[in-house]
Amino acid sequence: MVRGTNKRIIEINDTQNPYFERAVLYLKDNHADSSRKTLENQAQHFLCNIRAPLLHSRSKLWFSALKLLLSATAGGALALCFFR
Repeated sequence: MVRGTNKRIIEINDTQNPYFERAVLYLKDNHADSSRKTLENQAQHFLCNIRAPLLHSRSKLWFSALKLLLSATAGGALALCFFR
């Protein structure tokens, strides 16, 4: 059985990502008649929203690691002061 033969797609060749060469987005039937510029803007906006959480999670990881390191240093300093 063949499905999706009348679907419209948007293919983005420049994803600005070192891991992915291109992205293919399938349009919903109710938005297939929108203008090309609107669809391109929405596609770029969608890709930016995918990239943003990845960047945010990396910075959040570094911040958590820094807090852990500072807590361990403060705990070590307090232990050294009290048990000397």
